Amino acid sequence: MLGYASPRRPAPRQLRLVELVPVEAKLRIPVQRPGLVGRPAVMDRLARYADAPVVVVSAPAGYGKTTLLSQLAAAEHRPVSWLSLEMTDDDPVELISYVLLALQRVESIDADVGSALRGDETTILTVALPRLGRMLLERRRPFVLVLDDADVITSDICLQVLTTVIQHLPAGSQLVIGSRSDLRLPWGRLESRGSAVRIGPEQLRMSVREGGALLAEAGLQLASDDVLALVERTEGWPAGLYLAALTVAEDGGDEKAVQRFTGDERLLMDYLRDELLTRASPDEVHFLTRTSILSKLSAGLCDEVLGRDDSGKILRDLAAANLFLAPLDGHVTWYRFHDLFARMLRAELASREPRLEPELHRRAGAWWEARGDIEEAIRHARAVGDVSRAARLLWSLVPWYITSGRRARLERLLDDFHPAEVYGEPWVSLSTAWWALPTGRPLDDLLAAAERATRAGGRTDPDPDLVAAVALLRALLGHEGIARMRADAEVAEHHQQAGDPWRVMCQFLIAMAAQLTGDRPGAWRLHEQNDRLAAGLALPQLQALSGAEMALLAVEQGDWATASTLTANALDILEASHLDKLPTMGPVFCVAALVLAQRGELAAARREARRGRLKMASTDHFAPWWAVQARLVLARAQLLLGDTVAARVLLTEARPLIAQVADAPVLFEWLGELEGQVDPLEGSIPQSPSALTTAEIRVLRLLPTHLSLEEISKRLHVSRNTVKTQARAIRVKLGVSSRAGVVERARSLGLLDAAHDGAALTRRTGAGS
Repeated sequence: MLGYASPRRPAPRQLRLVELVPVEAKLRIPVQRPGLVGRPAVMDRLARYADAPVVVVSAPAGYGKTTLLSQLAAAEHRPVSWLSLEMTDDDPVELISYVLLALQRVESIDADVGSALRGDETTILTVALPRLGRMLLERRRPFVLVLDDADVITSDICLQVLTTVIQHLPAGSQLVIGSRSDLRLPWGRLESRGSAVRIGPEQLRMSVREGGALLAEAGLQLASDDVLALVERTEGWPAGLYLAALTVAEDGGDEKAVQRFTGDERLLMDYLRDELLTRASPDEVHFLTRTSILSKLSAGLCDEVLGRDDSGKILRDLAAANLFLAPLDGHVTWYRFHDLFARMLRAELASREPRLEPELHRRAGAWWEARGDIEEAIRHARAVGDVSRAARLLWSLVPWYITSGRRARLERLLDDFHPAEVYGEPWVSLSTAWWALPTGRPLDDLLAAAERATRAGGRTDPDPDLVAAVALLRALLGHEGIARMRADAEVAEHHQQAGDPWRVMCQFLIAMAAQLTGDRPGAWRLHEQNDRLAAGLALPQLQALSGAEMALLAVEQGDWATASTLTANALDILEASHLDKLPTMGPVFCVAALVLAQRGELAAARREARRGRLKMASTDHFAPWWAVQARLVLARAQLLLGDTVAARVLLTEARPLIAQVADAPVLFEWLGELEGQVDPLEGSIPQSPSALTTAEIRVLRLLPTHLSLEEISKRLHVSRNTVKTQARAIRVKLGVSSRAGVVERARSLGLLDAAHDGAALTRRTGAGS
């Protein structure tokens, strides 16, 4: 039980019950307010707890608490006594007096309880409350007592009055409390005994169906998508949804009006300000406005941003007061504001302390960066217009996101940068280039933009990190041969620290340079070392690639057993890390096809050959050595599988590409050996699915989309006539006469993955493309 501990509080005035009459306004059940609708789902939930002695409906302003309680009262079969509390009721004499009057409407009360109210607070605690408890237990007729707006009750002695009522409710009776904040009552003990049920904002949020009914009652007839948009934008807050309806109706009431509604409208902002900020103390208002820049809040973060040490207590108090601050975890250590409330608070901050906002963002960004949440740090840098800092932070994420298959998350971050920033900020140029690698988009313009930054202003000492990043991208593109690739990779490696994922990429390219120029022992040693580094840094993509290249080296030595082990391990890594759909993983599947074909596992070899072939189309625009090597490996696999047609096509494609890597003798050796095993081409290439060229496969992957041939040509950076010719060749080779037939036939042959066809490629393909 809560004790009364306010000795300095003046004694309550003596008050006779007759002074409280008439009290019809306080004891009358309110009628349903205009604009609000019934909540059958919540009513059904409450009906399941009809036997619970205590029901608490606690939520911020505008969640329809009073309307819900009045609907509950109307559906109740027991007599209902209603008491709407006011600020003056935070006094034990008035509170007990009104409770007695409410109960008297059901059954006569014991006059001795009222007489005890003429004493002081000690008398109330020792005489009036015990009498009130006995009177409640002796009630013969079950009842429902509703206390609405109970958040006005804050004094310890009045909370003791409520505790007495709760602890002495007669069997079959119920106390229903409506409150904006959580009252300081022993809820834990009550809930553990099944004596109390609490309904909060989560249960009171409107569903899409309820939201549609509210919007319709407000005079709006909207499509389901528009209803969903408004419900999501207001997070199901009933009052917010109703105010949104009024705003949208004034703006035309159509789809475009819904799209224009952002939540920043004055009607909503004024409501939130008047209903919430006016109830908070000046210190709480400062806390709320200054933390409104945060997407989520914790005690440590708020202390750092605000320069104080009591944020934990304030957060708990604000959450208990239901100031649109909700916990995000079960441990109640992280919170977030309702989006509309946060918008209003940020507007207040901009009005009250406009010069403070940039510093708050700077502190928050530094806090997040120190704890490794770079995306949050980027958000704060963007918020104050620090594009250079945001770009540098973005670059720090690229290697982890690219090598772990999180390109979609990287794309979302890139979407926040405008085209001018993509080409004006070198770190954004480089990040975009790495994201765009598998899309087939030419990257020379992005590389050139980054290179210009290293020479900007006639710098003699450009940023070494930028120099390294540019050199690494140039090495990966590999357009100037193997020697230049190795030189660029070594420049980049020189500037990288141990444990940097870019260093692993540099060492992979250096190992490949050794392998392609015939230094097989050196290449094995470097790949083996790189495999360990990639595993230690959790870079599965690079680990799988290193394993596949070591498997090739083992094949050259005739050690097929080792090659088989390494290939199986590389495939397991891709599957475990969900990277098997990544276009740049084509070489792994090509090597797997070769090893499986040599072992006689023909069906599995054909499957891996098909996967490797499909991925080639996404990587031909960079690393010519990679494009040639993959084709030669796959041609050898096709020969083992007996598909001479496919081998011929692959060798025909490799021949012009190999001219770009004239200093890669190993590739020339392989090409000569394989051409010697294949009969010279006679006439045109036979028409069959295996004869599809890589260029035709690139077109094939886009045929399931809505894109026209003109749009496909722009996306692939070729002429429309070229695409038209390739589309015709695809139809001939697959033996069909229509685009729909091509898609159906290609899927049946496994040339198109229904879950990964060209639809994904119609998305963003890089700024400036």
